[in-house]
Amino acid sequence: MSATINHTKPRLVAVEEHFRTAELEAVLEGPERLFSKALSEQLEDLGEQRLVTMDDAGIDVQVLSSAAPHLHSMTPAKAVDVAARVNDALVAAIAAHPTRFAGLTTLATPDPESAARELERAVHDLGLCGAMIHGHTQGRYLDDQSFRPIFEAAEDLGVPIYLHPTYVPQAVMDAYYSGLPEPFGMVLATGAMGWHYETAMHAMRMIVGGVFRKFPKLQLILGHAGEGLPFYLGRAIKVLRRPSPEMAEHFEHIYRNNFHITTSAFFSEAPFKCALEVTPVEHILFAVDYPYSNAAEGADWIRTTASVDEETRRLIMHGNSDRLFNLYGASKRKAETRASAPKVSARDPSKSTSRNKR
Repeated sequence: MSATINHTKPRLVAVEEHFRTAELEAVLEGPERLFSKALSEQLEDLGEQRLVTMDDAGIDVQVLSSAAPHLHSMTPAKAVDVAARVNDALVAAIAAHPTRFAGLTTLATPDPESAARELERAVHDLGLCGAMIHGHTQGRYLDDQSFRPIFEAAEDLGVPIYLHPTYVPQAVMDAYYSGLPEPFGMVLATGAMGWHYETAMHAMRMIVGGVFRKFPKLQLILGHAGEGLPFYLGRAIKVLRRPSPEMAEHFEHIYRNNFHITTSAFFSEAPFKCALEVTPVEHILFAVDYPYSNAAEGADWIRTTASVDEETRRLIMHGNSDRLFNLYGASKRKAETRASAPKVSARDPSKSTSRNKR
């Protein structure tokens, strides 16, 4: 059995903690194959060894999300089927350890209407507490009108969308990262910088592209200390003010009211202090980015950083994530649903939705 958490310490909830099912592992291709076998085994483990790692770090709850950027490149029919199977597997893992795991829905973005139905199933019937989207879908960004069913569902359900990095489009790869000695082109295109700026620009597109005018209650999460956006926020607002003071005001309003950032993989003071300067403390959440980052390192850092007082530390450790993900409410809803209602599959096209009833 895993060790027992010391509950005399503040709870610690980590909100960007990845997994991958055997089915997802089987369909991997391209750069994803760069990761080691040991890392793949950590991703697939949703049982005892993951719990031991959490206990050793003093992490009470992981909010699990699939490591599935390649799903956005599948055909619509395949993506819908794989996403539903991944969500069913996630819920089974949560059911086995309901006090330790919560989860974010995997969405088949190549078919936004089906993705919206799956999000409704995942929240209402499975008790999941939001969704993760891995960047663009075959070059289409989330300001594209086709994705609006997903945001409508998320806003209606009151759950956030976590925007996670993915590989840059091929044209960007060719322009910025080609012609470099191996493996440095791919390193720069991914975790060294490219992933993060790609995601920050994606989020900025969503603001200026009108997503939050249409869905003003939508909540968006950015990992990795805000993907660089906090550093550039003041500059972006200043430059936007030149052609449009109204857009600059809208941009700042959305960042402060609709955006949340996490600490995933960024356990150092400089980016953290920058984020604290421009982000409401109620919108900063702890995350590790497990297993890509070390759980003990992240947990030790948030417990000891001198950049925050104890009240703020507790908000970041668990208070903000408890509220944003409605963790207690999601667990209660999930238990009640299982006790009283049959399971509804999103793969049934006849399933009605709140959007269809309008």
